[in-house]
Amino acid sequence: MGEAANKPKTAISGRRLAVVAADHYVGDLHAYLSRRLGNRADVEDVAQSVFLKLVRINNDDLVVEKPFGFLRKVANRMLAELSTSRARDHKHVEVSSQQLERLLQYQVPASNEEYPGEQLDFYEEVEAALAQLSPTLAAALVLVVREGLSYADAAVRLGISEHALKKNLQRARAQLRSLLLADARG
Repeated sequence: MGEAANKPKTAISGRRLAVVAADHYVGDLHAYLSRRLGNRADVEDVAQSVFLKLVRINNDDLVVEKPFGFLRKVANRMLAELSTSRARDHKHVEVSSQQLERLLQYQVPASNEEYPGEQLDFYEEVEAALAQLSPTLAAALVLVVREGLSYADAAVRLGISEHALKKNLQRARAQLRSLLLADARG
């Protein structure tokens, strides 16, 4: 869309920047963020963060020659913060995925003596997430991971091909990681 003729072309002081941006650049900012994010909720969150950042600028000494350029610069910083935050979340998922096979090998113990506090809670979360999978996906994981069956034996037991079993395992692991991540954010 770009800067239209009816948008300010003069320098703007820091205190007025948020007002001018809200009056003239909301649509441009949303379009800019939509191209980079795609997710409407993320676009709204980042746009709100950008405007909050602009409101906090309480400096008349700051003079902005190109308001939309400055707005994009602030938006890019917010996008970088979002990316860093998501990278931390994905690191948690990677750690969870590395431990996923080990966690799936054990069922939640009947007593709390073996697994105190948080560890028991996490095993319960894994069990709850496993219960949310379709029976076919959950059965594939249980047979291969908990019961230790080979792919061929598990496929025979489920009455599917080995290739189908591997696909089911891949889907099951991905869904389980997503469910655990959703609970962690929750």
